[in-house]
Amino acid sequence: MDIINSNTLIYLIKVSICLSLLYAIYHFTLRRETNFRSNRIYLLLSLVVSFTIPLLSLFNIALPEALPFTGDVFESINVADQTGLATVKKIEPYSINIWSVISVIYLSGCLILAIRLLFQLFRITKTLISGKVIRLNNSKIHIVKEDQAPFSFFNRIVIDKKTRNSKNLNNIIEHEKMHKKSLHTIDNIIAESVATVLWFNPVIYLLKKSLIENNEFMADEMTIQRRKNSVNYMESIIDVAYSNSNGVLVNSFCSTTKKRIIMITKNRSNKFSYLKYMLAIPVVSLSLFAFAGNTNVNNTIKEVTPAISKVIELDNTTPTGKPIKSKDLKRISSKFGKKMHPIKKKMYMHNGIDIVAKEGTPVHATGDGIVKKTGQDKGRGIYIMIVHNDQYQTNYTHLSKVKVTEGKKVKKGDIIGYVGNTGMSTGPHLHYEIVKDKKNIDPLTLIKGME
Repeated sequence: MDIINSNTLIYLIKVSICLSLLYAIYHFTLRRETNFRSNRIYLLLSLVVSFTIPLLSLFNIALPEALPFTGDVFESINVADQTGLATVKKIEPYSINIWSVISVIYLSGCLILAIRLLFQLFRITKTLISGKVIRLNNSKIHIVKEDQAPFSFFNRIVIDKKTRNSKNLNNIIEHEKMHKKSLHTIDNIIAESVATVLWFNPVIYLLKKSLIENNEFMADEMTIQRRKNSVNYMESIIDVAYSNSNGVLVNSFCSTTKKRIIMITKNRSNKFSYLKYMLAIPVVSLSLFAFAGNTNVNNTIKEVTPAISKVIELDNTTPTGKPIKSKDLKRISSKFGKKMHPIKKKMYMHNGIDIVAKEGTPVHATGDGIVKKTGQDKGRGIYIMIVHNDQYQTNYTHLSKVKVTEGKKVKKGDIIGYVGNTGMSTGPHLHYEIVKDKKNIDPLTLIKGME
């Protein structure tokens, strides 16, 4: 007798195929869209649909024959009578059922992951119990002594003493309140429970990661809508960094930092992007045709072929564009490196490049981002600073005029200001800098065709 009915094992294989096809649509066409609420619904429905379609034929699957290992075993040889003829007594053949072996392996994996899930719940409960409960910003907050990345679990928010005294506290609390309001912990538990059942399918781990990332994007969007200061909020994401992990069930403030910055600075998807969800219709239809009937699993796998078009979207947050169009560029008068200052007449580190152009020439954003600061001083003159993601920032100085305001989102190629001769300048030009990981780099390493 099988430990798990072979019908059930084949059902799980079919679930995995359905889930893989539906997730492929998300990965190639939807994950870069900013329709976070719709993406959340799609991922959760993918789990429901994947388990439902094969269920329709769970008790009507044409199964492959058992694969026994048989052998004839002779128990004894007896002398039958006076004729001297020997008679052979034969016992029943024995078999090793392959489904039983697979069942043992499968259940072992499920048991290991179930224990891991319970251990995660125990750790979270222990953390909640150990924390001192206070009321802050109309929320119950658990404050723990040890270094702990901020996180939420259902209606509980956990921070450590370091975070409580942080200038980023309000942004962190607001972010975790959005997780609490949206019931994202339920998503985490559902995804982790499904992973316990479908542990043999690597796609479930990709889906689980995507669901967590999408919920972080969603919480970021909701927080910015309430806080009204995206630049300050992005700085909070970058500043609050912890190396320790809170586990797979909680909503951690410090997860997927780089991707979150990219999605915050990304332009909102247009209404036509919702048409991409219709790609799931042929996949569901094909799965119904293949799996809801009385079809042998081997033939089914051969019949199922994905019809998904991969949509590749270039990441425009890396500042690879030209700040001044080639047709407006006269020359680069000074490159990156140690130079003699033209006014002070002493050696100094030139942290960017000087691009000579006619005064009033448009200056363009070299990548998608948010205007961090604009201003004017004696050295830089009129300037603009743009944050692109958690790695890159660009600076534009000696301008004659600024066209953007602080906190404004800009796209690669947008006009942000105009070439001038303000500050410590000897003639109309743009001084352009790229800062990577808080360190100036040579802009010409990212901009091609300006040497």
